[in-house]
Amino acid sequence: MNGTRMRVVLGMALPLLVGSCSSGASPSATQQSPSATSAATSVPEPTPETVPPVSTEPTSPSPTSGTPFTSAPSPSARSEQMFDPTFVHQVSMLIAADDLRLLDPGNDDRVPVALTIDGETAEGAGVRLKQGLGQAQGLSGKPGFSIQTDEFVDGLELFDVDRFTLGNATWDRSFVSEQLVYDLYRAAGIPAARTALAEVTVNGEMFGLYVMRETPGERWLTQYFADPGGNLYEAPGGGPDTALELRTNKRRGDVSDLAEVAEVVATASDEEFREAIGRLVDVDEL
Repeated sequence: MNGTRMRVVLGMALPLLVGSCSSGASPSATQQSPSATSAATSVPEPTPETVPPVSTEPTSPSPTSGTPFTSAPSPSARSEQMFDPTFVHQVSMLIAADDLRLLDPGNDDRVPVALTIDGETAEGAGVRLKQGLGQAQGLSGKPGFSIQTDEFVDGLELFDVDRFTLGNATWDRSFVSEQLVYDLYRAAGIPAARTALAEVTVNGEMFGLYVMRETPGERWLTQYFADPGGNLYEAPGGGPDTALELRTNKRRGDVSDLAEVAEVVATASDEEFREAIGRLVDVDEL
């Protein structure tokens, strides 16, 4: 693996692994204060003064959201607007009737959608229904949505974002658990997706309040890692025997980094394991 190690990032319902991230580019919250970087896991107890109320009016983006973890460029101000956690965003989707019938949790193919977020529209984005982990519901219920803006139009973005999800949060009546978890990970120096709340309508029908979350991918890696060229794996759920799915570098298809880790886990003796796994995985961060 040429002296590189695997790292953990948080961006979906389950952790992801980023392979071949340069050990010299380990995350450091470069825009945090010295006290934050020296005690990254020390999170101040929230008080009424430090917890902003959720409103329906936009405010300036949170200064801590999207903090870069390496010398890579930080997320743009435009994307910070999309994931501003201090107000409820408005998301509208217009889908043709024929395409609407194709939206099913069992169908992996996206269909065209005219997507509008806070008054800005992207024609030709793609949407499908999410699967698993409580999200797999049809349009008669409250499904989760997976959106990729450049599915049908190359280079199409909205707020400098090309993919994100709308989670139904049916398991969390507070709608804040997911956002708090990702905020805590970022405060601890672990790359994690940004989130915000959004009201979602489809063809004028209100589907309710959702958790809008950016989806880690190639563009996301370039914003958080000085060396974004490694493999990104997702654990799709289903138990410990579920295979990890490669999310980047699919055309190359080289998963030797993960194979090396699996071989060490399966074959190394107790005496050999610590040293062997330390060469492949950023154990301290994990």
